Amino acid sequence: MKYDVCVIGGGASGLTSAIKAAERGLSVCVIDKRDVPGKKILSTGNGRCNISNVDQDVRHYHSEDQAALKEILSKVSFDEVIEFFEELGIKCRSREGYLYPLSNQAQSVEKALWLKAKELGVRFELGEEVISVKERDIFNIRTDKSNYQAENIIIATGTAAGYSDKEKAGESVLNSLNIHVKEFKPALTYIASDARICKYWAGVRAAGKLELLIDGERAGREYGELMLTENGISGIAAFQLSHLVSKNTNTGKKLTLKMDFVPDLSREDLKSFIKRMAKETKRGCEGLYGILYNKLADSLFIEFVKNEPSMAGRIAHRVRLTDLSEEQIDKLVYLLKHFTVKVSGTGDASSSQVLMGGVPLSDIDRRTMMLKKHIGIYLTGEVLDVNGDCGGYNLTWAWITGMIAGGSVGGRNDKNNRA
Repeated sequence: MKYDVCVIGGGASGLTSAIKAAERGLSVCVIDKRDVPGKKILSTGNGRCNISNVDQDVRHYHSEDQAALKEILSKVSFDEVIEFFEELGIKCRSREGYLYPLSNQAQSVEKALWLKAKELGVRFELGEEVISVKERDIFNIRTDKSNYQAENIIIATGTAAGYSDKEKAGESVLNSLNIHVKEFKPALTYIASDARICKYWAGVRAAGKLELLIDGERAGREYGELMLTENGISGIAAFQLSHLVSKNTNTGKKLTLKMDFVPDLSREDLKSFIKRMAKETKRGCEGLYGILYNKLADSLFIEFVKNEPSMAGRIAHRVRLTDLSEEQIDKLVYLLKHFTVKVSGTGDASSSQVLMGGVPLSDIDRRTMMLKKHIGIYLTGEVLDVNGDCGGYNLTWAWITGMIAGGSVGGRNDKNNRA
């Protein structure tokens, strides 16, 4: 059967584009390798689906072509995204600017999209993987089970984020069409370090400030919950900086991460606190238990003693705060607020929420999401060279690009669809 539009990939942007195209009376088929469309939506927002964010500043989105990115984002307003979901029956509520469905279930969003698409007559071919696409007068789409034809295709395959590194998602489709793709790299993942302290602090959660230094210069700074692991630093604050680490790994640049584990206290207040604790007969690490998770206090105090030349040969658990000189207390304060580890890289694709890289925005018609050199081929969501911060930004990108592509896709001979 021949369709006006074949959407390859039934995720967030794929379902959105299918709905928008079907609303215009076009015949639409969605092909997805998974058995349920929108499956990745179910894991977003810890199962609650962080639909979007009130703060839509462009600084939350990252691309090599920020001008093109800004123009695309301007095509669909925040209010239009919210209206789209309200028409699907999804009401949102804000939690510190993060928008979630009132049901507090990602499944509500996934079901609403699927049901709306089916109501509009969209046909679903699930459990089929697209092997190749041949571009002639009409597109011939070959899957591992069947063949389909379409006047236009929307590539909304997403990436291998959250899955095995061996899974290439839509790369085989893009490659079969000779579409230029920038290498996909991990983003929104943990920052890796092989520092010895990692094996001691594993399992600790703490609030803190992170500062990424590249060749000694600050590249980014974040505040939030840190999850300390045997492999490095995880948590939202680390996730927000991870795309910068990916971009600069294996470039010969020196990457370090500076951590403030007591962000709520100034250096002066922290010093005063330690001096008060020094009046007690506690071991050094025990004097820090009131401001740090015990395991973290132990780990950091051990590092302090090991790296303090004047304490050579001392055993950390035998050192008391009362033993410290004024200068040594200053050094301890500095360590707690400027603890630094070398960065060795990031987590892999399987541990990433999204990947950076993809098709450059310079290759896309910003009005329609159609490839400039391939009439009838539209791209949406993660396959494009854009990655957003945590907080609903990657889903917002999916909704916006899906709405633009689905609202623009049409006859291949329509001049309005040419770049």
